[in-house]
Order: sequence, then C-alpha cells, then structure tokens
Amino acid sequence: MPQPRPVAPPPQAPPPLVEPPAPQPRRVYGEEDLAARSGIDPFAHAPPFRPRRNPAKLWTLIAVLVGVALIAAIAALLVLVPTDMADRIGIGTGGTQKLYVQPLNRERRVMESGNILLEVSGRVINPTDTVQTVPDIRAEVRDGSDRTVYSWTISRPVRILQPGAHADFDSAAVDVPKSATGVSLRLVDSIAN
Repeated sequence: MPQPRPVAPPPQAPPPLVEPPAPQPRRVYGEEDLAARSGIDPFAHAPPFRPRRNPAKLWTLIAVLVGVALIAAIAALLVLVPTDMADRIGIGTGGTQKLYVQPLNRERRVMESGNILLEVSGRVINPTDTVQTVPDIRAEVRDGSDRTVYSWTISRPVRILQPGAHADFDSAAVDVPKSATGVSLRLVDSIAN
C-alpha cells in the first residue's frame, strides 16, 4: 500500500504588526488623574463647581447686625423711658453714685475785722441698699445772676456710708464776696480715696 503523503499545514498569515506601547507620562506620588476619574479638565478656563460660601463672614455679619440692634434698643429705652424707671432697671444715666447732699444751715456773719464769715452745714445721705464711698463736697457761693463768685471743697465727713445711713458735716469760709446771695452744695464727681 502506498504510503500517504504528509499533508502540509495550511499557510499561516503573518502575525500582525504590533506597535510598541506609548510611553506613560511621568506621575508624581499622590497625584490623581482627574481627567480619567471624573472626565473634568482641571485646566479648563472656568472651574466646574460653584465657589463655597464662607460661614465665618456670614456669622460675623449677623453678630454685627445684632449688636447694632441692641445698641439702638438701649438708646431708645434711655430716650423714651422715664429716668427713675431707667435707674430701677439698671440702664439709667445717673451713674453709680446715689448719694445726695441735704443742706441744713447757712449762716453769714460779719467778723470784728470786717470780713464776712459764711458757715455751712449739711448732711450726706445714702438712700440705697448698698455701701457707698463718700466723695468730697463742693460748696459754691453764687451772686444774684447765678454766677459762681466763690467756692471751696469740704472734706468728706466719713469714708463710706452704710445703706440708709447719713453723715453730718459743717464748714466755714472767710472773705466771701458781699455780692453773694446763695450757696449750693454738691458732691465732687471724682472720688478721691
């Protein structure tokens, strides 16, 4: 029997030409490829998102507006509410000093030398419920047109006054002008301790 002839394999097509892979861009550690992940070009002319609002600016603006409203409300209360009511609720303009001076006696005498001696006595009263520091007392002699023609300072009779207490004082001045018609007594504003 004759031997079969070996069959040659079918001709194969040459392998396709494969191009070498393109070189990868150099990446820095931690950098993300935003374009591949989200489809957003990070270098586009306008950002693809809205700018965030700054909450600190918003709260600062609200605090300023509330402060202005409170100041306006207090000013309106000071103008519209009677003084005694404002003092009772603690917003009065009378200050913290609640002492007052009550004049008791004013006597004018001509001395043998011809000089005029003016004697003044009075009482410092604390009508409050707290201990008050007593300032010095200012005596002013006024003429007929209510101008001060002579004044002097009377030392405070006591350093402090207990609630509801009073302290008496007396003083005298020499060489008071003859044009004097009245005397006024008031507490000195600055308290010297």
